[in-house]
Amino acid sequence: KKLSFDEIDTLLDYLTDGEEVLQEVILKRKSITVKTSKKIYYIESLNNSCVGTGYGILWDQWLFTFTLKNKKIQCENKIIELFDGKYLKTSEVVRAGIPKVYLSKLVKNGIIKRVKNGLYINSQTFPDTMYENLTNSKYGIYSNLSALYLLDFSDRIPMIYDVTVPTGYKGYLQKIENVKLYYVSKKIYNLGLVEVDDMFNNKLRCYDLERTICDIVKYYERLDKEICNKALIDYFSGNHNEKNLFLYAKKMGIYEKLIKKVEVLRWIKIV
Repeated sequence: KKLSFDEIDTLLDYLTDGEEVLQEVILKRKSITVKTSKKIYYIESLNNSCVGTGYGILWDQWLFTFTLKNKKIQCENKIIELFDGKYLKTSEVVRAGIPKVYLSKLVKNGIIKRVKNGLYINSQTFPDTMYENLTNSKYGIYSNLSALYLLDFSDRIPMIYDVTVPTGYKGYLQKIENVKLYYVSKKIYNLGLVEVDDMFNNKLRCYDLERTICDIVKYYERLDKEICNKALIDYFSGNHNEKNLFLYAKKMGIYEKLIKKVEVLRWIKIV
């Protein structure tokens, strides 16, 4: 039996929060099918004796659970819920028990975008390049000027991203044009490693401030000297963990170089 649109208007508002256009509602013996512009809802009564044909029974059945009749729609909705406004990896979809084929269907319909192999973004989400760079590599760590930016020690948005990897690394990061790699021995590779939240609240691997100061001293001639000088002045003018700084410098073999840099700053009475 088909119900009139007026009779199920309130039910539709409940199911869709007023965001979907009603197309058809069909009342069957033990279930109700609601077709809207976006979804097909299949409402099945928990009470087998509930087989009424009137509006009052429909109202009562709001208390019962409902599932999506169409498995395709159900899976696609679950994927969208997994996004939570951020990125989504194929591995997360598989872990949720959803076939990967539904990712392709959502891309085809323009609901999500494929950033690269194994990574997707909601079409309404602004892309986060720094996060995307590291998703396919467990070895990359933001360092030097990129680390200064992530640590709020520089307001210069990176155009080229400084990333440190262990010596002998061969992989995805070498193929990215706007990534500049720095190779270090495995002995100091993890020295000062931390995890920080970027402006999009995505977590990124990065070096702490003391390691970063050591790095810009080490690579001073290869970096933007204006940004480096400002960072050095700000660091030594403030209250920071200089004990760790000089400990790192010794382990990295740049202790004497760091001392000379500090002496120059003191000689010109900047710090």
